[in-house]
Amino acid sequence: MSDSKPLPLKKRVFINSPPSGCPHLLAKAIEIWGYEDYAISNNYVAGTPKSFNYKQSKNSLEQLQTSTSSQKNNEKIGLGGLSPYFVDSSIVKYWLDRVANGQYILGHIPRSPALTKVLAELDYIHLLVMSNPQSLVVSMLSFILDEKRAVKHFLQDDFKLMSPRERLSFILSGGYASKAGVEVESFAKIYRSMLTWNQEPSCFLVSLEDLICQPGGATLEKQKGVMTEIANYLGEPLYEDMVERLREIEVSTASVFKIGAWQNLIDPEISDRLVEYCEPLCEETGYNI
Repeated sequence: MSDSKPLPLKKRVFINSPPSGCPHLLAKAIEIWGYEDYAISNNYVAGTPKSFNYKQSKNSLEQLQTSTSSQKNNEKIGLGGLSPYFVDSSIVKYWLDRVANGQYILGHIPRSPALTKVLAELDYIHLLVMSNPQSLVVSMLSFILDEKRAVKHFLQDDFKLMSPRERLSFILSGGYASKAGVEVESFAKIYRSMLTWNQEPSCFLVSLEDLICQPGGATLEKQKGVMTEIANYLGEPLYEDMVERLREIEVSTASVFKIGAWQNLIDPEISDRLVEYCEPLCEETGYNI
């Protein structure tokens, strides 16, 4: 008769990030321990968000059954960062409860006491991935204009009418997007609203740059360190081959997050404006300007 104890049941994981912050790279890291993506799992429930962004949340709410939506408690959670879509917390809880143990779901949700409460009630692990603000702005610009995506970004039509300078100004200052019909928050407000999650003891912050395994990214020692921290937070073992597997993660879509790479991906005529704007954010987070 074996004396070995059964492994504890894996918890559910919410991977949070600012818009265009590449949460899928952190997802790839925790897949090393066997966590699965709810969006492509066998138990995915049609009509629930595949990730908590503006469009997915809006579409899912419209499809939600009346019987479920009638259980509202009027405590709202803003889903999506650029233009939060506010949904009753009981509905967010219903959606999150569809995710099975050992699965993760991605999202962009600013700090919310209501979400903290829901995640605690459902015994979720909350991981937040942040990155250099300058890199994040450039990533947003590229992501919004990417026409190869299966579903175009809700701001793409507005951005096509703007010059590069106007696009940057819109991302930094925010404003009304007439084609999308939504008000967009300023980048500083979005970034700080995500960063303040670090004040929540139940939220574990990971720097995206520490996960990137190519020149200009994390060193092997840094990767080992952050993977050890993630393993401890998840309550998972860490073996040497797991760190090696992390180095195999495809990061081509995150090339902008290599140290200093953003400078080569934006018009030099407007890069000074980005540097000036992000200087106080970099000082608050410890990133290099």
